[in-house]
Amino acid sequence: MADGANQEKPVSLFYSYSHRDEELRRKLEDHLAGLRWNGMITDWHDRNIAAGDEWAKEIDRNLTSADIILLLASASFIASKYCWSIEVKKALERHEKGEAKVIPVILRPCSWHATPFAKLQAVPKDAKPVASWSDPDEALYDVARKIERAVTDLQQQQRRRAGEKAQQQAQEARKQAEAEARQAVEERKREAQQRREQEKARRAAAADVARTSAPYSDGPSPLRRPRLIAAVALVILVGAAGVFAWQRWPPHEQPPAAEAPRRSEEKP
Repeated sequence: MADGANQEKPVSLFYSYSHRDEELRRKLEDHLAGLRWNGMITDWHDRNIAAGDEWAKEIDRNLTSADIILLLASASFIASKYCWSIEVKKALERHEKGEAKVIPVILRPCSWHATPFAKLQAVPKDAKPVASWSDPDEALYDVARKIERAVTDLQQQQRRRAGEKAQQQAQEARKQAEAEARQAVEERKREAQQRREQEKARRAAAADVARTSAPYSDGPSPLRRPRLIAAVALVILVGAAGVFAWQRWPPHEQPPAAEAPRRSEEKP
């Protein structure tokens, strides 16, 4: 048994068998007890159905979810209509899909070579029926060892699939993080462009305000044109008034002084 097996996910086993072979099924359970106690397997058969449960639904539920399905073959098993038409059919369908591993366990001599599961590798060694061994426990021990090997292989496959799934998830997470990082960079670029455009617009508006409020240099602003015209007209009027005054009273002439009033008395 592998050390630390209890850290692995248990492999689920399903026993498909005839009740006439229940004694051998119990003995096989005993040989698999070590795997069960180590947490490598969980096993189920129809004797686990609780009172009041619908046995057909419980069988179907466990048969559908099992990782390994043991077909305990015997003449009674092959003769069972339910085992043959329901359990064997469902087991082989899941085996073909890769959903479960089916292991035929030959309990008693029977015509199992004529069955659909004859193509599968059977146990014990050389597919010799358990009941035909001089020591049935030796046969069941051989069966238990091969089941343990199948359980170990299945757990390795599960670990490999889990590793691949974790790697895939890590790659997807990395791609998502890279996409989010690129999106954040693009967002910062857009924000920076918006700020530049806003600053450019602000400066243009400030320049317009400065041009309308400061004295003109290259030419009058349309807003100041009426006031400029009025100022020029005032300058012209003032200039004209000055010229008129200069013409009336040239600089070398003084306006006549007012005559002094006559005194009533002459100077003696």
